[in-house]
Amino acid sequence: MSDKEVLRSQLMAQLVEGMLSQQEASERLGVSVRQIKRLKRRYVVAGSAGLVAALLM
Repeated sequence: MSDKEVLRSQLMAQLVEGMLSQQEASERLGVSVRQIKRLKRRYVVAGSAGLVAALLM
């Protein structure tokens, strides 16, 4: 995993645990809140591997 993928994984973990809001995550990653919602769904279903696949699509 690249540094960017590791950061996404860490932020998604914080988001799922309720330590971070969707707005904060979107600002930190530089993506829309809608994209954060998609990434969160993938993270919940497939874990970090889901985030890597999301980048390839």
